[in-house]
Amino acid sequence: MAFLASIPKAKRQKMVYLAPSLPVHGVWMVDVSAIDRRSIKAQLAGRGDGRAMWWNLCAFVLQRCYREHKLEWAMYRFHQFHNELHLLRLDFVEEVRSVLDDVKRRGFARAMKSYCFGL
Repeated sequence: MAFLASIPKAKRQKMVYLAPSLPVHGVWMVDVSAIDRRSIKAQLAGRGDGRAMWWNLCAFVLQRCYREHKLEWAMYRFHQFHNELHLLRLDFVEEVRSVLDDVKRRGFARAMKSYCFGL
């Protein structure tokens, strides 16, 4: 009995919700498309992130410019282009943060002098 008494009681876990009235556990077979920005429902409701529009535009351009290629090739080129743009955006954001940190540390004039003239 002393052994059983020494085992700590399990703590009651706090309920975590994916959306209001939708607990995280047991989300299988639950329609979460209303809160997913990538879903068609979100696109139609005006809450989408533009992925479908971006694909439609790129597919249209690729099909018009490269008629000899198939849809699989267009999908590959789309994802390749999308990844390149994403990496370029990340590089740009990192560079802007670096400049802003330098401006905060050294002041605007000295930071711009070092960036423009390499001093």
